Order: sequence, then C-alpha cells, then structure tokens
Amino acid sequence: MRLIEKNKILFITHSSLISGGAEQDFDGILEHFASSKEKYEILSLFPEGERADGYKRISDFWAVYRHCFLPLKRRPLREYIQFLFSYFEQKKILKKLLGSSKVDSCFINVSVLVWFVFLLGKYTNNIVLLFREKIEPGFLRRLIYKVYCKRVKTVLFVSENLMNEFVAVTGRTNNLDIFRARMRLEKREFMNVKHDYEELGGVKGNNDVMRLICSGTVSTVKNQILILRALKEIKEKNFAVPFVTFAGDFNTDPAYKKILDRYISDYDLSGFVAFTGHLDREKYTVQLNQSDVLVVSSVTEGLPLVIIEALATGKAVISTSVGSIGDIIKDNYNGLLIGNNEKELAEAILKLAGDAALREKLSSNGFETYLEYEREQKLSVYMLESYLSISPGKR
Repeated sequence: MRLIEKNKILFITHSSLISGGAEQDFDGILEHFASSKEKYEILSLFPEGERADGYKRISDFWAVYRHCFLPLKRRPLREYIQFLFSYFEQKKILKKLLGSSKVDSCFINVSVLVWFVFLLGKYTNNIVLLFREKIEPGFLRRLIYKVYCKRVKTVLFVSENLMNEFVAVTGRTNNLDIFRARMRLEKREFMNVKHDYEELGGVKGNNDVMRLICSGTVSTVKNQILILRALKEIKEKNFAVPFVTFAGDFNTDPAYKKILDRYISDYDLSGFVAFTGHLDREKYTVQLNQSDVLVVSSVTEGLPLVIIEALATGKAVISTSVGSIGDIIKDNYNGLLIGNNEKELAEAILKLAGDAALREKLSSNGFETYLEYEREQKLSVYMLESYLSISPGKR
C-alpha cells in the first residue's frame, strides 16, 4: 500500500509561559494539527517555560531557543542590541532543527519574531504570520509591515484595525485575513461554577461595593498603576471605593510591583486591593464570576481575550482605548472606553456604580458581541489549516 506523504509544518512561538492569550492560542493550534497526525508532521520552536513540556509531547520534532524578540514598545537601547545579536542564535537553532531539509509551511504565532521571517526563506515558500500586537514606535512598525509584505505569503490579524493599517502602509490586499483568538474557557465553564469560592482562591472584599478585576501580568505595559490612581481619586472625593482584584503573575517585574506596593501604602489603599498571582483556569473563572466589572488599563494591546471572556459572563468592561480594543468594545454600547487618565477611569467607575440600567445595557450588548465573536472564532482554526495545507513536496 502506498503511504500518503504528510504535510511538514513548522510552528514557532515567542513564549511558553502559562499566562497569555498568544500562548493559549498556540496550544490550541498545535492540538488541532496534532489531532490529524496522519496528515501532518509537526515541528516546533519555542522558549523554555511552563507550557514547553506540552509542546514537546505534541510535536514530532522540536527545539528550544532563548527567549528574545523585537521589543513591543519603546525600550532601552540595550534591549534592541540584545535583539540584534539574537539573530545568530536563532539562525543556529533553526539549522539544528531543520538541517538542510525544507518544510511545506511555517506558522509564526506573533509578529515580533522578526529574525525567523528573514531566516525561513531558505526553508519554505509558505510563511503564515499572525499579527496580534501593535509594535511601537510607529516608524518601526511601518518598516516591519513593509518587510513582511514581501517575505510573508499570508498575513493574519487579530483585528480589522491592524489589518487596515497594514493595507494602508503596504498597499497589499491579497492573502490577508482575520484570525479570532481562542478563548481560554468555554461559556458554560464561566456560567456554571459551583465550587466553594474561598477554597478555589477567591479573594474576599467588601460585598457592599462594586468589585473590579484587572487580569494580566503585573507590568508597565498592563499599567495597573492607573487603577490605583483612580481609586485614590474616588477615595479623595469621599465616594465608596470599589474593591479591585489584580489577577496575574506579579513576579516577572519585581521593580514595578514595588512601585505599586509603595503607592498602595502611601495612599492607604490596602483595604481595597488584592494581588492573586497567576490563577489557573478554574480559579480565574471563580474570580471573574465574583467580579462586577473588568478593567483593562494597558498602554498597548492587541485584542486581549480577557475582554471576550468578560463579555461571555455578562460583565461590564472599562478599557483604555488602545490597540484593537475598539474593534470589539464600542463606547457606551458594550463597554466604556477611556484614555490613559486616572480621572477618566474614576469617572467611568462611578458612572457604572451609580447606573444599574447602564450596567444592564452594557452586559446585554456585550453578551451579543461575545456570541458573534464565538461564531467567527470556530472558523479561524480551519481557515489557518487551509493556508498551511499545501501539497507535500512543493517546498
């Protein structure tokens, strides 16, 4: 019997950390292709991290490289120098994994893995890259767009906002598509949690005030200091101060966590905040269900899945208007959009606290937005499969 030749596909990601929407997306994509091992030979490249062992198990061949990619936003010069020198290490690890052989296709999970786009030209003619993030500064982002326009066969985007900017800069309109990221939790898991709240790590607060949750790694990018400043504003105006749970790893940037701790101490906010550290799926579900409002305070974002997850539970959303968030959240329709300003955030919190009808409207419209997103998301992985599946041997 003649054996069917498999499609040989290389998957590359920037992180194997347990938290993060891009990481959970990569999990889901690998799982999808691994479920058809009779059709695909899976190779993968990734840094070490909590998810790395899972990537190794699911891959036919794999290699680990040192965590390094183009800084997402303006950073100190030394980080750009480190990125420049990472070219040689990434070239070496790619050669170690592939040798002189080629692959049918390659999927690159994030746009900041610039060197792999350059290096893969000798290994495949079919690179599919996913734009999740808005690289800053702007001149660098526009340069990256032009490079990828020439070197990447198919460019996917998590939002229309990113795709439209790419088209405006490059003039390219072919082989572009929208990819809806994978939700970490199914709707039913959100809605039907019956477990004991405290046993699963729920944070107790004052049940008489509104409860806010901010989800994500404690970092300058996520900008949690904005929320603390808004709490200070509310407290100084003698309004009821909401209770805020910061759900996310706080060990990746200890210096920033110290800044937050100092601010909490200086303005006597300790009774209004809690830091949970990283939460697994079940505990995060509990924490989200016990909250009234999701607050996204980031200075830059792609399209954070925490927003979609909050809409799935009927939570109101307050978010800075950055990145592609405006593609999902429409101000005063399914959420409230603000600038990077504590007074605006304080006003938005007080607005929701004092207007039950507005909360209900945002919740109802938000759930409809989630249902539409869910329909599109289910099609995305099959769309990706169609872009990566080409006749074996046409490498």
